Amino acid sequence: MKHKLKVGYYLRYCDDFVILNQNESYLKELVPKIANFLKNKLKLSPHERKIFIRKGRQGVDFLGYVTLPHYCVLRTKIKRRLFKKLLIKHN
Repeated sequence: MKHKLKVGYYLRYCDDFVILNQNESYLKELVPKIANFLKNKLKLSPHERKIFIRKGRQGVDFLGYVTLPHYCVLRTKIKRRLFKKLLIKHN
């Protein structure tokens, strides 16, 4: 990411990653480049329904959290699962 594609800001954990940039067309250009790398070098393919280009104010959903410009919240689905498990253990 850093050396070949010159991506300035990105986060990665295992097979999940987020690329941050203000230029939407630049991000759209990266999608096929990354897909080609994954296919040719790693024999993988990105999940088409899990590629998102969003505005920062909409929040970034990554690793169970939604990170917004001034705060971070637990994803609703994770929160529900947590409370369900707590209620089951409490009873």
